[in-house]
Amino acid sequence: MLIDHFGQHIMNSPRSIALALLFILIATVLVYLPGLSGGFVFDDGVNIAENSQLRITDLSPLSLMQAAGSAVNGDRGRPLSMLSFGINHALTGLDPWWMKATNLAIHLINGLLIFLLSYRLLQVYFRRFPLHSDPDSLPWIALATAAAWTLHPLNLSPVLYVIQRMASLTTLFMLVGLVTYVRGRIQILNGDLRSGVRWSVGAIAFLTPLAYLAKQNGVLLPLLALTLEFTLFGFRDAHGNRIRSLVWLFAVTVGLPAFAGAIYFLWNPGYLLNGYQVKPFSFTDRVLSEPRVLWQYIAQIYMPRTDAMSVYNDDVVVSTGLFSPWTTLPAALAWIGAVIVAFLYRARWPLLSLSVFFFLGAHAIESSVFPLLIAQDHRNYLPSFGPLLVLGWLLFSHRLHPSTSRIRRIGGLAIILLFALLTLFRSVSWSNPLSQAIDEVTNHPESPRAHNLIGGIYGRALADPGLAPTMNHDELFRLANQHLQRSSELLPTSLSSLSSIVLLHVLTERPLPTDLIDRIVARLHADNVDVDHLLGLSGLEYTSSIGPEIIPGTLVEFFYEQALENPAYPKSMRAILLMRYAKLLRDHNARFGDRAIDMMREAIRLRPSIIQYRVNLAVIFMSLKRFDEAEKELNAAEALDPLHTIDNQLILNRRILAKLRSGSASPAN
Repeated sequence: MLIDHFGQHIMNSPRSIALALLFILIATVLVYLPGLSGGFVFDDGVNIAENSQLRITDLSPLSLMQAAGSAVNGDRGRPLSMLSFGINHALTGLDPWWMKATNLAIHLINGLLIFLLSYRLLQVYFRRFPLHSDPDSLPWIALATAAAWTLHPLNLSPVLYVIQRMASLTTLFMLVGLVTYVRGRIQILNGDLRSGVRWSVGAIAFLTPLAYLAKQNGVLLPLLALTLEFTLFGFRDAHGNRIRSLVWLFAVTVGLPAFAGAIYFLWNPGYLLNGYQVKPFSFTDRVLSEPRVLWQYIAQIYMPRTDAMSVYNDDVVVSTGLFSPWTTLPAALAWIGAVIVAFLYRARWPLLSLSVFFFLGAHAIESSVFPLLIAQDHRNYLPSFGPLLVLGWLLFSHRLHPSTSRIRRIGGLAIILLFALLTLFRSVSWSNPLSQAIDEVTNHPESPRAHNLIGGIYGRALADPGLAPTMNHDELFRLANQHLQRSSELLPTSLSSLSSIVLLHVLTERPLPTDLIDRIVARLHADNVDVDHLLGLSGLEYTSSIGPEIIPGTLVEFFYEQALENPAYPKSMRAILLMRYAKLLRDHNARFGDRAIDMMREAIRLRPSIIQYRVNLAVIFMSLKRFDEAEKELNAAEALDPLHTIDNQLILNRRILAKLRSGSASPAN
């Protein structure tokens, strides 16, 4: 009786809904609070902590544009996300606590948007399908969906893994777009066709670019709006007439790009396939694996196991054939069946149909044919909304089965509490780098990156005993070496694990294993290359800077020479290798200046759109006192930068150039 009375009270009281939402937000803050004290993780290092272009100190327009264009791959991608990190740095420096707190604030806003979207969709659902109408349960279902989504342990990484703000920020724009689209559609159902169409079309036209500028999957906003239209609205107005303007909207924003993309990929297969040159799996392997992985995601959404969750997900079994593993073909057939059932029964069970199409639509980029990692937990941040909306409906709808309503609601509250506890346990684990690393390697003993992570922490603890205060020097070295060697064994293409072993021996003043240099060279010569090689070579450069008597600069140059002799590296990686080697030669020995220039010119030929290469070439020219050529390259860089993302660099280098011409300065680094 208490639950039924409380449910009725919520239904009739906006104040009670607001209090319930406040309770959900407070609970979310409490479960995430321990994890805010953790450090940077994995890709946070290269993208944030070590990204000099991101480290702005003021909020001037020039600095903000610099941060927006600071993506480390050089293509100025995801500028809104990078801008947000730059603002964080300008206000609070590189303190990961504040960056994670910002992520948490975005997550809380997204939780409110999930509630609003759920509420609006349920209003439409009950209105258009009167036999399913259950208005008394509507607030229950919407609140339960928002609570389950906000407190779900699978959604932890977009909060505590700083760089995954890209996932949460693009989700924010997409949710605003979906809520606004649904608002317009409700206006149309209420008879205001013209205003409703403006709201719906405007939502797609305005929010899709913003979502894309946070992360590329923002382009999926029109597709997700289409799933809502197809399953709940049916392209109909208040009188049952087809709305042609919306048909054209999705033809232009979904159909046309899909058709053009398919034609482009078929005509230029290298656009997709070249990316697999630096992956430990093939295009076919990934396509065969994804149906299995998607079912694993569904299992994690409904029955989360924190021991199966990971930052890396690099121990996922890859499908190499229809029956290898045997679940490959059944998983694919099961998804085909799910899509057919969702299509055929969309009029009878539209909410279930919406769940299937929304989940698959939101995975259309990151879990399809593109050369990304096989699996990542954060990919479910927005897709999990569909399955959780259905879960909320099944557990909190009174009309679905009145006699079991009370027990289902009690069970639903227990499930949400379980989600919160599991997220709290993960948050506590993430509060300390060593505890997180121990959990990662314990739960994923076949993960090379988990072993590399904990090996690196044990290695750093040699210089910072506070990381592992109960262990002595010899034990730390033994554990670090053991895990780094295991990482190298598990991922034979990896160079960073070998680089870390070199650093470990330099820091402890131990002689290098006799075969270590040969192993490094063998990996640089291998047919199967890895983007990890860039990280490994950077590590070797750093090690040389602190231990030149063991790893002299000439040895690092030799490693770069060996890498550049390998034709297996794709153009993008070869250009980065050339750029880094050119800088190394310039720094180590001015007599190699002409050779460094040739390398930079080759890097520019391979990737002519990368602005930073032009700036680097200008700096080399300045170091050789070839001032006119330096000016020419700075002008070329400026011409490639209509958004003015490198104005700060250009201003600084032009000032240095002017001083060099007058003989009163040294070249910039």
